[in-house]
Amino acid sequence: MAYADEVARTELNYAVELYDFVAQGVYYSYCAGDMNVTFNGRIYAASPISRNSFGADIDLKGNEITLQIGMKDPFMRFIAASPYLPVEVTVTRVYPNVTGMPSFCVFTGVAMGIKIETNTIAITCISDGGAFERKILRVYYQTFCNHRVFDTACGIDEYSYELITTVQTVVSETQLTISAASAYTADYFTGGCINFNGDQRLITDHSGSTIKIMLGIADLVIGSTIHMIPGCDGNPATCRSKFNNLNRFSGFPYIPTKNPIIWGFK
Repeated sequence: MAYADEVARTELNYAVELYDFVAQGVYYSYCAGDMNVTFNGRIYAASPISRNSFGADIDLKGNEITLQIGMKDPFMRFIAASPYLPVEVTVTRVYPNVTGMPSFCVFTGVAMGIKIETNTIAITCISDGGAFERKILRVYYQTFCNHRVFDTACGIDEYSYELITTVQTVVSETQLTISAASAYTADYFTGGCINFNGDQRLITDHSGSTIKIMLGIADLVIGSTIHMIPGCDGNPATCRSKFNNLNRFSGFPYIPTKNPIIWGFK
């Protein structure tokens, strides 16, 4: 056997980890290394990305890993958006120098939290097994509605309430003047969302033509076309007057506020 063949037989194969992040159906693919890798027809951009180690057990508990990555999409959008963007995470190990580029999946799950650390982002992810740790009962005995406005249980078509208009003035990163908003009562859009080019922001205040958002949106200028969705405070009166949807209200507004055992009946 030739010396080169013997070395190839005994040396460890070079492995690369590929990271797929999927947000709103869009793939963001990176690899840990200094060269791009093409796998299954997708190009993985070389990026300074790393993860901690994790183990597995037989208790069906979700494994948790932490990724360290530079300031990249979709996580900059994840931090700014409200509600937060759901991001699916897959880590795959491949062997580029082996014929056929064999691979195996190291981790699949979702991003659960993000923390900014200097010039990097720490992403906490939990594996798909974490579903076994979720609370099955998600409806709480509370005065406010358990639904999120426009979700399946709420049943309202958000597009029937959507306002498509343009920006008249960008007062600051978080304050806009939108003339069309003045046709609605104060706080009509408070708690709702503003969408521009796929970026979504929480509307924190609405008064007349003034709209305030939680964080600024890149490239938003005078004349930009935006989509605005009203918010809901979960109050039954709002459900009735604003959305005419009281029959789907999922709260218990008449819960006694005083304990009759302590305060007696009056």
